[in-house]
Amino acid sequence: MTIPPLPPARPPSALHLRVPTRILDRLETATEQHLTDTITTARTPADLRNTTGTVTATITRAAQAAHRIGALIARTITPPPRDPELPNLIPDSPSPADTLRLLQDLAIPDAVTRLLDDAATRLEQTTAPAREHLERTARRVWGYALTTIHTASNRGATWYARAAGYDLRWHTREDERVCPVCSPLNGRTATPATAFTLPAGTRTWPGFTGLPPAHPRCRCSVTPVRPAPRPRTPSTTHGTTRPPGRRALLDLLRRRRRPATA
Repeated sequence: MTIPPLPPARPPSALHLRVPTRILDRLETATEQHLTDTITTARTPADLRNTTGTVTATITRAAQAAHRIGALIARTITPPPRDPELPNLIPDSPSPADTLRLLQDLAIPDAVTRLLDDAATRLEQTTAPAREHLERTARRVWGYALTTIHTASNRGATWYARAAGYDLRWHTREDERVCPVCSPLNGRTATPATAFTLPAGTRTWPGFTGLPPAHPRCRCSVTPVRPAPRPRTPSTTHGTTRPPGRRALLDLLRRRRRPATA
């Protein structure tokens, strides 16, 4: 499967949400085609179970790409804060350790094994044509893969927001397909630490972790936004005002840059 390349960075615009949407759409198209081809070529339940490794690898690669895409697009939409006192310490993309934690949370091999084992068992028991069953299986696996891609991309955006000290804003696609669960969340903001809560009375999907997706096949996304001004406290050292915690961060960065002594 070929992962679509990222577009060149561009300044944020009123249509900035089309940028991540377009990139993720291309990734989704490539992933869906590869999964469909892999699953529908099976002929027997054993063949279907034997696709587990390939399907797992395909979804894992897509999740890794989406994690990076989500972070880089978030950085394009809302560049890091410019502060002469702070060196640019925000990496371009999540570290391998960050991506590994994501993959551990997603547990893709376990989910794919369950899906394909269940599908193979149904294939053994069904009297319907195998082709129809395999096509339904491909659609079911694709639904899981799509949700996984969106989870990974939003985790990437959240990683960047946390690193840059930004808040998060929830966005729907703002079209006729937006569901009643996500519609009230459009435009809401939260911090990476607190994340989002669903409206009272909403049936919670077990996979919801405070970020999109709010349900399987959810198309929502988060983007970083500069936080609203917070109360400022006086600095007794410099006679100026700084946001709480900023002085401590500056001191820590200066100590890291100071040469070590023998």
